[in-house]
Order: sequence, then C-alpha cells, then structure tokens
Amino acid sequence: MLCTFLAAVSLLNTADTSIRGAFPLLVTPWTFEARLDVPILVKEAAFADRCGANGIIWPTAVEVADLAEEGEYETGLDALAELATTPGFKARLTATCPGKTSADALKCVRTVNSLMDRHGVKMAILARPPDDAQSQAEIEAHYRALAAIAKGPVIIQTYNGKSPQPDVSLLVALAKEYPDIYGWVKEESPGKDVNKRIAELVAAKPTIHAVFSGWGLKAWLYQRRVLGTEGMITQRAGYSDILARLWRLSEDDIADPAIDETYSRLLLAYNLGDTFSGSDDEMRGPHLYVLMKRGVFTNTYTRVRNADKSPGAKKWRVNEYEFAPGEKEEIDRRLAYIIGTTPLKIGLYADKGCRGAGAAWWARIIDGSPDAELTLLNGEDLRNGGLEGLDLFVNPGGAGGPQTAAMGEEGMAAVRKYVANGGKYLGTCCGFSNLLNEQPSFAKRNTMVPFARIPGGPRGGFTGAVRFTEAGRAILGVEDKDYFIRYHNGPVVYQTEPVPPCSNVVVMATMNGELSERGPVTDPMFGTPAVIGCDYAKGRMILFNCHPEVRANTRPLICASIRALTGVDFRLPPVASPMGRERVGFVASEMTKDVQKAFLELVHDPTVFVVPVTKDDLLAGQGEVFDRLVEK
Repeated sequence: MLCTFLAAVSLLNTADTSIRGAFPLLVTPWTFEARLDVPILVKEAAFADRCGANGIIWPTAVEVADLAEEGEYETGLDALAELATTPGFKARLTATCPGKTSADALKCVRTVNSLMDRHGVKMAILARPPDDAQSQAEIEAHYRALAAIAKGPVIIQTYNGKSPQPDVSLLVALAKEYPDIYGWVKEESPGKDVNKRIAELVAAKPTIHAVFSGWGLKAWLYQRRVLGTEGMITQRAGYSDILARLWRLSEDDIADPAIDETYSRLLLAYNLGDTFSGSDDEMRGPHLYVLMKRGVFTNTYTRVRNADKSPGAKKWRVNEYEFAPGEKEEIDRRLAYIIGTTPLKIGLYADKGCRGAGAAWWARIIDGSPDAELTLLNGEDLRNGGLEGLDLFVNPGGAGGPQTAAMGEEGMAAVRKYVANGGKYLGTCCGFSNLLNEQPSFAKRNTMVPFARIPGGPRGGFTGAVRFTEAGRAILGVEDKDYFIRYHNGPVVYQTEPVPPCSNVVVMATMNGELSERGPVTDPMFGTPAVIGCDYAKGRMILFNCHPEVRANTRPLICASIRALTGVDFRLPPVASPMGRERVGFVASEMTKDVQKAFLELVHDPTVFVVPVTKDDLLAGQGEVFDRLVEK
C-alpha cells in the first residue's frame, strides 16, 4: 500500500524490516504459443500478495537466459513492477539476477534498476554467484561489482550447483561494508553444511539482517524454530497462503502446535511430486494443476526447446502435463485438506448495540463455515483478554453509542492493542463508525482511522451500488462492476488528518451513482468511501459502511475480505434448504451474547429453517412467510 506518513523515514530502514518472511518464487506460466503468459503471471503475483506473502520472486534462475533471449525477462518484470505500484499491493517484488558470467548477471541488475526508475517502485534482487566463478576472490569481485550499481537490497543465494559457495566470512564482510545492499542471505548449501552455516550467519546479526531458508523449505521447521531463520524462499506459489500462515504463526509463538500441523500439510503437498513426478523437488508437474484449482493458471504447459531443427520449425514448444489415472482426484482430495488448515479463530462482538439482521447473519456465517471457529465476545470479554489468540475480530452493525458504551474505555483500549499487535479487524456499518476520528455528543468513538462523518441526518435503509477501485479490486480480487449491497445508516465519511499508528489507508470502494431501490445517489453520498483498508501498527483492517453479510450475492465479499486480512481461504456455510422444515423468523432488538447463542441453537436444529429478520421487515409484511416468530 502507499504510505503517506513514512516520508520522513529512510527507505533503507523500511527495506531492512520488509525483507523477511514468506517469499514464494512464482511459477512461470506459458501460452499455447510457447510465450510468457504475462496476464497470468500478474494474476499469480496478485494471488500471492492477497494470501499475505511478504515478498514475491521471479523468475527461476534457470529460466533467466531463455527469457532474456526472447525479451520476456524485462517484459515480465515490467508487468510485475506495474502491479507493485497498485495501492494495497504489499509484497516486496524481487527479481532473480543470475548469470553464466558476472557480466550476464550485472546486465540483469541494470534491467531491474531501469524498471525501478520507470515505475518508482522499490525492488530487491536475488543473486547467486556467477556460474563460472571458481574461487572466493572471483565471487567477492562479482558482489563488489554488483554493489556498485545496485539500487536496492540484494539477497545472496549461496548455491547454484556450479561455483563454490561464498564463505560465511565473506557474506558477513560484504554486509558490514555494504549494509544497505547486503546482509540478506538465502542459505541452501548442500548437505549438512547448510545448518552449520545458518547458525554462523544468525550469530552474525545484526550485521546479517535476515537468513532465509531454501531447499524448498524441507528443513524450514528446524531452521526456523531452532536456528532462527527469518524467511522462506521456495517455488511454491500455489501454496502462498500456507507459507504466509506458517510465517505468521512462527512470529506469534514459535512453539504453537498449529505450526507443526500446518507444516505437515505443506509436506503433504510436496509429496505430490514424489507420487506423480518422481521427486519432491518437482516445482511444476502436479503443482500446475494446483494453481489451476486455485483459480490462477489456465493450463499445465511447460516450455521447452524444440528438438526439431528442420527449416521452418519453431524454436520453442510446450509440453502439457500428462495426468496419471486418478491423479486429479487425488490432488483434489489433498488440496481440500491442505488448504483447510487449522480453522481461523474468529471473534464476533455481541453486546448491547449489536442490532439488526446483519449481526445474526455474521454469527451464522462464521459459525457455519468449515474454515472458522466462532467465539462470541461481549464488552466484559474484551476487557478480560478475550481477544488474545484470535485470527480475526469482527464488529457487526448496530448502534455505535451503545456498542462502545458496552465495551468501556478498557474494552476499546483492548481492541486498539489487539490490532496494533498484529490482529485483524473486519467491521461493517457500526463496526466502521465506531473507529472514526471524531467525538460526537451521541456516541463515544474508539478513534483508529482518519475518517469522520459528513454532516447529515439518518439516510435510512436501501440497497446501494458500490464500485470497487483499482486498489480494492487488487486487494480483494473482485470484478470491476457495481455490487448492490444493503446499506442502513452507515457512515458517510471524508478523510481527515492522519491518526497514527494507522497508515497505508486505501479507499477500496466508493458509493456509485445508481441505487436499485432509491434512484440516483445525491451529494454528499455519491463518490464517498464505502470500503476502506488500512494498517494499524502491525495489524490490518477492512471496513465497510454497508452490510455485505445480509444478502447471498454479496457474501463472497466477506470471503474475499477475510482472505485479504488473514491469507486463509474462507468458505461460506452450505446453503440450507427450507423444504420439510419449520420456517422460523428470528427477531431481536439486541444481538447480545446470550441472544446470539439462542439464535445459533435454532440454526443447529435440523427441523428448523431460521432466518433473522427486523421489525421493519415485519411491518413490511414479511412475517407472513414464517410458520412462527421467535422474538428476543
């Protein structure tokens, strides 16, 4: 995301802290014509970013020469650099710059420099020793020549299978002499030496900034937990959400058993290579199908040089991956298990002020999802540590004054602390307005975002057209179209002065010009923010001024938002059928913790089909469709 308040902070310090974590290496996609599929490459990078990857790397070292020969090396990186300028894109773009000779590698570096200048983006470089280097002196000479022209930090990859590995003493010396350029190392020397070298490099901190695990992460758990590596580099972009989750879990609590379980699932994915391609080092093969299943790739092509050298024969052709009998079914079964990692722990605020059908729908959606565990939290729970250990906190709609009053000053402070320490917050309607940068007479605000209400009376309820911005589409992966979302007196806002530690504020969607029930939007509502995203210290927030949870056709926006915040796929509950069930309307003036529990008891009753409704719905005659009403 674009950061406004970091202008006074050095770019070097930003780079120092950003180059660590999960850095998946993108899998290169090809067209049927054996050309680089640039739109799919960009789509893959956006996927990894939405999954929460800290960085993305492209291409693999063995592909660089062929890509450069066809002019595709610069074309691909140019498209990725353009993507990196999109507000909301967070992953650090990293270009691989290898070469048979030092001159070859430095040519790649100059290409990266020109792209950084062209697009105004910060990039990093992954650079292994030149293939023809035969001594430590030749390796040192190359890295000194690279430092003389590099415009960004360089991650040194220690192994290329051809030249010697740079000595640890050389890596430390380079980091000491060029602290802005070196100090990041992808250590994957062969054999047992790798762990010894990692320990020596970690011991050299802070001269060494961060050590990345390589080897396809097959030794990551030990290297992270025991040796202290601070990053992961592997060509496993199809599992970017798993990589990001592993990194987050290890940051929070290195002893968390969820790390072992999640890592075991990743190794199960690697085993697809053993099972169907003869090696767990296989980076393409069955994993191309995984990228197709995840909505990223459209084929399983791999480009190779054409063995046919006859006149008129094409230089390149593609091989399409051939599936073994039952292979797709096996991959499907494994993928369903692999990405269904430990359910998200989601807390839903449920106290006085949580009102309307939206609050009940939130409980039903989270409780019924196979990817989540619901915890209902009232103000007392917030004050007594109830937010600890949650992956996400959801604040539903209602009435702001009663909500924050029930939280109390200690509860509001607990919310701020939770998010600042890395927590994720998703708010709808009142869950947005509670955080505004204002203190009106009718409600206490838990000020966390630089927005305030535009003066005006209650606007009532209607279905509004919301259009996502380019940044919003990149963050959520949604279409460029109107989304008709239920609105009911949500905050109509303008941006104010900054509210530290809130940063990287992005308007993800605005109120558009047409409404399905009320006609054209009139000022001041037209064009105002409908959805925003931001960071808050170490945490992230997405806030809607409307209710995507209420209608089935807008609930996918909830899935996209949860994925953007947590990096984990979130599936909606299965659609229940009313056939043969008693139809029950559930009406409540306050969706407190006890009332939500009563509602969920009805949801779990197989003889009942329950729908949350409001008193306005009943006045409109909707109560007639139910066999009975339950009022709380």
